[in-house]
Amino acid sequence: VVKPDLATSFGICFLSQFHICIFFIIRGQILAYQKNIRYKEHIIKRCKTLLVPYVIFSILNILYLFVDMRWENQTKLIIEIERNLIHASTLYGISVLWFLPALLFGEIGFLFIRAKVNKKVTPYLMIVFMTGICIVAPYFSVKEDGCVWMSSMWMLILNYILVVLLRSVVALFYIWAGFYSADFF
Repeated sequence: VVKPDLATSFGICFLSQFHICIFFIIRGQILAYQKNIRYKEHIIKRCKTLLVPYVIFSILNILYLFVDMRWENQTKLIIEIERNLIHASTLYGISVLWFLPALLFGEIGFLFIRAKVNKKVTPYLMIVFMTGICIVAPYFSVKEDGCVWMSSMWMLILNYILVVLLRSVVALFYIWAGFYSADFF
């Protein structure tokens, strides 16, 4: 994952803004080429291959806080550990780990829609999902600092869970786009 502020040329800047979307599109194209997917086994395998690294890297990140803080400021250390534990446990993600739950839930949602929804209805369903995201996302994209309605811890946790769902729907859209664009490549 490249930080956009490190990108210097226009091409690198464009790719740094769009690389995760391309990752989801490629995942959809890979799903298009997989035949006879057994949904239950596939979902269990994806949980193992995505959630296990998510948990391991989240734990490593929290352990790194102990080393990095060197116990100089215990109050700051406790606050950071608490924040990272909430981010990890709600699947919001610590730093760049947010895309693993988004990929998992987006793929599960895509497989469910593919199995249960008529193919002719699916494009309209995607348009409704993405329109809903455009309407709802601004309300949940604020940081926890200074947001009045998130004054309680439970509202903050609810916000993180909703952001995970929003990210998953966006991932589902790109997976869907990749799946149906596979015929063109």
